[in-house]
Amino acid sequence: MNKQFVLNTIKDFESWEVGQCVTFRYKSSNKVEYELTIKKEEPKYFPFIVTVTGTRTGTPETIGRRYTSVERAFLHIFNCFNENANEKDDYDSLEEALDKISLKIEFQKGEKQYGNL
Repeated sequence: MNKQFVLNTIKDFESWEVGQCVTFRYKSSNKVEYELTIKKEEPKYFPFIVTVTGTRTGTPETIGRRYTSVERAFLHIFNCFNENANEKDDYDSLEEALDKISLKIEFQKGEKQYGNL
């Protein structure tokens, strides 16, 4: 995943239809790798509009969360899904994460692509 992928996903998300999704690989700074899917959620889950699901590569661990914005979803991903209030997040904002992170994306067959990333 890289900055352009994140920005394009955020920009395009509002025009997505319910159920539309994109799947990608994310490798954190501590080398933990996930295969994740971001999906536009059904209106019945409002105020949650986006779902992130996925698996941690090489383990049976799974993740599944709903968010009120795609920006919050990406920030939680960049913070390695930290939910421990006693542990400080790596990034306080999505802008900070995008400025500091340089990652690669691997598209899955059949998903929407955003050009050369």
